[in-house]
Amino acid sequence: MKDTSNPLVEGLDRFSALLGWWGAPGLGGGFEGHMNRMLQFGAELQKLCAAAYDGQIETLMTVNDRLASGLQALLHSRNPQDLATAEAEIVGAMLAGASLQAQRWIGLSQKLQDCSAAIACATEADARPGASDVSAVPVSAVPASAVPPGTAAAPARR
Repeated sequence: MKDTSNPLVEGLDRFSALLGWWGAPGLGGGFEGHMNRMLQFGAELQKLCAAAYDGQIETLMTVNDRLASGLQALLHSRNPQDLATAEAEIVGAMLAGASLQAQRWIGLSQKLQDCSAAIACATEADARPGASDVSAVPVSAVPASAVPPGTAAAPARR
């Protein structure tokens, strides 16, 4: 029994029935499989972007706290050594923040690449004659053939 509580699924069912009525065999199920993969892809992208946003906010708050303590130390410095130490703390906080942001962007881009490669492989498998139904393939499952030749797949950092 199909889920009719989702208006998109209901619309897909209607579209599939219309395609069948017009005598377009094979398009109904394939189209539904494509749409299901795109829905999974969109949901995965939304999760990735939300996680990236949370990570950026966390990084911003951490760096902001370090900068605030560095500025307080700068204001309370009485001699040149204290001033240099406070300035070094401020610069260190800024560089650490930039490094954390770069690491988060690298992680996000790797995850986006994995998701895009998975959906491209699933779509390519559907396009081949005699392809089996790959709509059950999760978006996060990336086959080894999705990695371009000559590149080393780096393990994701956590």
